[in-house]
Amino acid sequence: AGTVGRTAARTALSIGAQVNLLTLKPEKMEGLQKDIPGAVIEAFSEEKLKELLPESDVLIVAVYSLNQECEISINKELIGLMSKGSVVMDISVEQSDVVQTSHVTSPEQPSYLLDGIVYYGVPNIAALVPLTASRVITKRVLPFIKVLAQKSLKEALIEQPGLIPALNIYKGKITNRHYAEYFDLEFYNIFELLELNL
Repeated sequence: AGTVGRTAARTALSIGAQVNLLTLKPEKMEGLQKDIPGAVIEAFSEEKLKELLPESDVLIVAVYSLNQECEISINKELIGLMSKGSVVMDISVEQSDVVQTSHVTSPEQPSYLLDGIVYYGVPNIAALVPLTASRVITKRVLPFIKVLAQKSLKEALIEQPGLIPALNIYKGKITNRHYAEYFDLEFYNIFELLELNL
């Protein structure tokens, strides 16, 4: 689970919900359990989803798969296991097609009803609270900006390795494998370009 999934789980727990978090990365289950005590953390499988959906009031889908082949698909039959009036919040609707019956909605018309299920598909939910979102993003990004302003790119990447996945292009060369594959262009390894040994 990434930031969105973790935040959704914590928020649901804070209002008294029973939370089952299914992760596509079973190797991270132990860390998730420590990070989100009170949630039931399990590896994603279609069988587990079939077991949980009939008892679920809300399904929150937060699968990040931008420019990557999505590992899962939730079809109409699976959604049909949910009770009428249940809610599907497809947070990743703009980046993937995990939920086949979901589509992008707007803040003006945030939800729609399909076969008795309420769908919410507003992308970039943070934009609904711009001041708060700006403060949070600034707090998270400012340390990276400072190190980039004060050091060379190579020094910044050594000091803040978290910047490496954010680097997509360096001197006109694509350093993000997924973008290179998506646009059918040559991929360049940033470690080799900068002679990094991290």
